[in-house]
Amino acid sequence: EYGSTDEVAPSTQTAYDAMSLIGAAIEGGAKTSEEIADSIRSVKDYAGLTGLIGFDDKGHATWGDDVFVVKEIR
Repeated sequence: EYGSTDEVAPSTQTAYDAMSLIGAAIEGGAKTSEEIADSIRSVKDYAGLTGLIGFDDKGHATWGDDVFVVKEIR
């Protein structure tokens, strides 16, 4: 669209997924930072640009085997 043939950097995809999860938490009614964090921690198998995203019992993000496969953003 902008005349570039460069692929999208993996860090851009991770940032997009993070903002999508935050947006979904807010749209779901989370208002405080703790409510947003709780909502995100409860995510299991979110289909993001970087693959299936979930969170372990320590709150660390986990991905499926296809992590960081470049996908087109539209």
